[in-house]
Amino acid sequence: MIDPTSGRQQDTAADLAVDWRPRARRLAGHATAPGSRWRAAIEATPRHLMVPRWWERHDGRWVCIDGPSDPKAWLEAAYSDRSLVTQVGSYHADHTPPGVRVGGSPTSSSTEPGLMVQMLRHASIPAHERCEVLEVGTGSGYGAAIACHLIGDGRLTSIDVDPYLVKAAEERLTRIGHLPRLTVADATMPLDGEWDRIVATVSLCPIPPSLLAALRTGGRLVTTITNTSLILTAEKQDDGSAIGRIERDTAMFMRTRDYPPADPALLKRARARRGEDVRHGGYPVMELVEAWEVRSMLEILAPGIEHHYAETSTEESEHRMAVMTHPDGSWARAEQSGDQITIHQGGPRRLWNYLDEVRDMWLRHGRLPLYGAQALIHPDGSIRLRRGTWSATIGRQTPSAPAPVRISSSVSPEGHEPVRDEHVGRQAAATPQRRRDISPSTRRTPTTPHRLLEESMRLAGIKVVAFDCGGTICGNQIDHLLGEKPVDPDAANTLHALRRMGKKLAVASDTLPGEPRWPALAKAEVDDLFEGAALSYWLGFGKADPRFWGVVAAIGGCRADQVMMVGNRLDYDVVNPLENGIGAAALLRPDGLLPGEALPEGAIMIHHLSQLVPLLAGQALS
Repeated sequence: MIDPTSGRQQDTAADLAVDWRPRARRLAGHATAPGSRWRAAIEATPRHLMVPRWWERHDGRWVCIDGPSDPKAWLEAAYSDRSLVTQVGSYHADHTPPGVRVGGSPTSSSTEPGLMVQMLRHASIPAHERCEVLEVGTGSGYGAAIACHLIGDGRLTSIDVDPYLVKAAEERLTRIGHLPRLTVADATMPLDGEWDRIVATVSLCPIPPSLLAALRTGGRLVTTITNTSLILTAEKQDDGSAIGRIERDTAMFMRTRDYPPADPALLKRARARRGEDVRHGGYPVMELVEAWEVRSMLEILAPGIEHHYAETSTEESEHRMAVMTHPDGSWARAEQSGDQITIHQGGPRRLWNYLDEVRDMWLRHGRLPLYGAQALIHPDGSIRLRRGTWSATIGRQTPSAPAPVRISSSVSPEGHEPVRDEHVGRQAAATPQRRRDISPSTRRTPTTPHRLLEESMRLAGIKVVAFDCGGTICGNQIDHLLGEKPVDPDAANTLHALRRMGKKLAVASDTLPGEPRWPALAKAEVDDLFEGAALSYWLGFGKADPRFWGVVAAIGGCRADQVMMVGNRLDYDVVNPLENGIGAAALLRPDGLLPGEALPEGAIMIHHLSQLVPLLAGQALS
């Protein structure tokens, strides 16, 4: 339990005798993929000892929960894959009597274990090299415990602006056998040291120049952008900048604590006053806080908007109200009863118009250009994002004067993703190559060993390997917990081998709504091996369309004839890409061709994905 005078944790029979290890193993199974090097760290860390007290949300208020008073509830909370709020406003749970209720926003937590592993994975920390790591945001110390287990205590530094958090984490880490360097420090001020990896578990925008200065050249930064679900990774360059991308998975962290509270008077006006501008709305009112991608795009367009949502319903009707406020005095309110939607707006800007612009783009193009965007972090901390013809700079503007952001299609007018040279600014549209003749006279039967040797020599020039998902790198059965077909472990090994050979990888898949593909890749920890994905549902055209293969080539930044397509369907994965200029195609068929099938020129058949490795290395198959 917690000593009410010192705030220190006291050992009790309950917290020392409980058998937490089976629960930690189950948590590791939820938070990591099979074979993950982080799994053992989750299994070995007694999370309940790092979070003896926390806050739970009940009836609109935060209630302080004391773990040792209810060991069963303590273990259930500690070994669930969710974040545990440890501080609300200035009220830390360690210093608050159990049962006390407070209002306000969370300011510190023990991060969801799966999310903590996700951020550490993005840092690409070598386990057996001298790589020094800085964690920004110590919190409960749980993230530090996980990192120490893999890389060792001496390679980790963790900082936090809150002296109590650092002190409590240090005591609890010592208790479970870890002695990393913990320091009270502000990441926005000059830091004492340099590191090869910096992982921030608080959101940032702009990136503090002090963090860039503390990152060694060639080192890697991982953070999230404030008020968005965007994970930013970047490598430090010689000129002090950092180049990277927005990852294709999501996370949200609390902001640093220097943000102003919302203006209650402005919020009161926004909820009740008739707007200076009143009009009918064209889209249903939505709870924007839960619509992560849309909210993230809105934050890029107009940083600093606060969101509030309320919903009431009866047997006869449902009423929704969404409110936006901004520190510059702008506000908007949208109300919906049935199909009737009314928008009220006031102040210097029309905030709801920004949201309409984002939703217009979503409908026009089937996607928003955020995930997978290239990122350039300038030495002053501002961030330049770019994907296709869309670009935006964030972090330089004051809240009252955000820079205009041009929204346009991320596919060029010809329908092909532009390939950009990040360093010299050139752009070249990737266009399909000349169609191949695959008339019956040029079709052929499965290749002989002699022909395979010739094929393997030709394939040595392939730069990008594009994969279909179902039946190729993924199985044929859906994992209903994941919502997708999981990646086959043997396929994952082949993907890693191809990357070690220097081949770029892409996903090329005909998809239905609700098939983003990335959750399965992320679960198998292979998502960061891919340059990007061409998904038909989001593009609006599929493998039968020449534009699809232009996008695939653009993802790899190469000519179409330098791409190999790999899949298990003769028509979509072999015939269509070869017709549209793709350099080679591999048909994955463990049991061979079906009666009446024949491979076109430029295609080969493989029985297992592992055969790609010797083929692309210029070796004959045995």
